Amino acid sequence: MMVSSNFYRWQQDRIKNRLEIIESVLSELDERRTSFELITYLAKHLAEAISSAERKALSDVKNLGVKVSTVKTCRASSLLKSKTYRPRLDMWFLRNAGENIKESAELTELRFKLLKLSNEHAIVKDDLRILQELHGRKVDTYQITTDRNDGMTIAQMVIEHFYEFCEIHEGALVEPSPGRPTIVPSHLFAAYLKWRNSMY
Repeated sequence: MMVSSNFYRWQQDRIKNRLEIIESVLSELDERRTSFELITYLAKHLAEAISSAERKALSDVKNLGVKVSTVKTCRASSLLKSKTYRPRLDMWFLRNAGENIKESAELTELRFKLLKLSNEHAIVKDDLRILQELHGRKVDTYQITTDRNDGMTIAQMVIEHFYEFCEIHEGALVEPSPGRPTIVPSHLFAAYLKWRNSMY
């Protein structure tokens, strides 16, 4: 159950972070009064910005000792197909299209706000579940913390030793070969990165 919970939480955090990046980029585009002829061009621009921001976030982790892949982590087609991101793209595109489509833009904006609130609700609900599990059981939190730190320290030592044989791709620790076999999935590696940032 914890593995699926970790994955779910990782997904929700990733959505939240990507929405923040999208909002930032769209605000920047508004300031520069930039427009796009097609929504596809907007999606390509946003996908590149998301990929760059995600690579930078991984590169900013101090003393990580692992190469960060330069392969895109986000694709325009994914943004266009997504029920989470597409409404925000539509909303911005409609607002900047210059046509008289105010009602459609308002409806799209409401849908986007609902999706964003739904994501935030899911994160809070997961936090509440974790707290309930912790307080529902009589556990030695010191022992849990110590075990976690020991495990993360071991992971750090292994990564440092085998740094030549791994890289970060789309948030996961992978082997840098053509097939990119996953060594540690994104949702688990995100927990390691979070621990790493808190320690250094």
